[in-house]
Amino acid sequence: MRIGELDVLTLVDATGTFTTVSEAFPALDSGEQWWLPINTVLVRGPEVTVLIDTGLGPGPRSFMPDAESQLPRELAQALAGVEEIDLVVHTHLHVDHVGWDGAFPNARYVVHADEWSFFSTDESLAGRPHLRDKSCRWPKQACSISSTPRPSSLPACAPFRRPATLRAT
Repeated sequence: MRIGELDVLTLVDATGTFTTVSEAFPALDSGEQWWLPINTVLVRGPEVTVLIDTGLGPGPRSFMPDAESQLPRELAQALAGVEEIDLVVHTHLHVDHVGWDGAFPNARYVVHADEWSFFSTDESLAGRPHLRDKSCRWPKQACSISSTPRPSSLPACAPFRRPATLRAT
């Protein structure tokens, strides 16, 4: 999909199940497995390439262990190498959103301050190896995403290896 100067593409990292329909939705009487696509979104602008979430990540892993994770292959098919990702924006820090963190050598990673505050405590990290093993403690003012509309750029984060402006016209 093209939005102004932005190319937006949904990529499927994996499809898998971890529960039944009834376990996920108690009001429904179904013993069938609840199958979910684990998606990421690639956004390319004239000056920056953004990946929204990083999917399940490579195996072995305890969550959806049988799901075949394919984000690097999906990126290659979209003609975007892992080195071209400038910014990773996390919608939240659940295990199925941070799996390929660290795979993008030129990227900065951002997440909302409230999400980071909740998940970055020692207590929270102790029970979440997917974050404990992949997170670093950033200085408080290192990066932020504002919930205030930013007509000229989204998100506001620095530094980048090249100018980073997304413009939706």
